[in-house]
This record gives sequence, structure tokens and C-alpha cells, in this order.
Amino acid sequence: MSLLAVLVALFGMWQVRAVPNSASEAARVEAAVQSVLNSTSLPEGLRFTQHVTLRAFLLRWSFESELEYHTDGLSASTHGAPRFVPKTLPSELALLGRTLSLFDLNVVSFNQETDELHLQGPRPDFTGKGAKEGEFWIDVGQGVVRKAEAVYPWGILTVEQEYQSIGGHVLLKRQAARISPHGATLEVVYSDYVLP
Repeated sequence: MSLLAVLVALFGMWQVRAVPNSASEAARVEAAVQSVLNSTSLPEGLRFTQHVTLRAFLLRWSFESELEYHTDGLSASTHGAPRFVPKTLPSELALLGRTLSLFDLNVVSFNQETDELHLQGPRPDFTGKGAKEGEFWIDVGQGVVRKAEAVYPWGILTVEQEYQSIGGHVLLKRQAARISPHGATLEVVYSDYVLP
């Protein structure tokens, strides 16, 4: 093993440390989840557009959805999507970063340098539909989910997210998603935000 490899390994161990499973871990998870929910809260009546490009094999589809937030969730009107795209996809993508409370999460690691908390856990009420496990990388300082990975019976959905601030609200700007093992990708751009 080269000196460089040893130094990189040592630096990585110093930079990222596992947090022991304890009451303080549970408090850290709860604080992180609450921080994300507070930072990314959506105002009643918020409207926006979601532009999606789906690529699978050599095929490409582009479609868009107009979404509106209500206290009971998001309503979506989608235009131009292929028939195999689930009607719930637009809402699920837009709310992905706010689903942490559905999972029994534990701390995997905390990177002190980037202030990133890595959480992972099963969905305790899994009934065969939806995600059965979730993994989240939270920017603790910003209170947002930068990356999420959900394990479904049909495969794994991995999503990286970017945010923007509009009218004092932290809102999605862009998502890049990968569906394994199917090899499909999604590029999602958010625009036309209208605050109530």
C-alpha cells in the first residue's frame, strides 16, 4: 500500500466518524428530521411546474406537471408522460426530501467537514407497496436532503437534489435520479413557483 493511500485512508477516518447507537443518536436523528421539515416546509397554495426528462435504454421522454401544495399533500396535473409513468411520480419526487419520518432511521456517519449527516433505516410499516428502506444524506447546516436512496420491491431509486430560496422558502431547483437495475435516469427541473 502506498503512502498516499495510507494518508487518504487516515484522513477519511478522521473526517468521517460513525456515531454510536444511543439515546444521543436518536436525538440527533430527530433533530435532523425536524430541521429538514422546518427548512423545507411548503406554504398552503404554493404552485409550481416540474419539467421531467426520462431516459431508458435509447429512448427519451419529456413531460411536465403542474403541482399545487395543500395541507393534505400535493395535487398534480401531468401532461405528455408515457403511460407506464405512475401518476404519483410528480408528487413523490417533489416530496422525497420530506419523507424521512416514514423510516426508522439510524446514523451511519457524520462528516464534520461538510456538516453532512448520513442516515439509513427500514420503513417499519412496509406493506409491500412504496419504499421499504431509505437512506438520506442531510446537509445539517442548511436543513435539506442533498441525496436520497429508496429501496423498492422493483429496484433502487437514487436522487440528488439542489435547492433555491424564493420568498424566504427553501424550494427544489433540480433533481437527478437513477433507477437501478433498470438503467433509467430522470432529470427534473422546477420552475414557475407562485407563492400564495
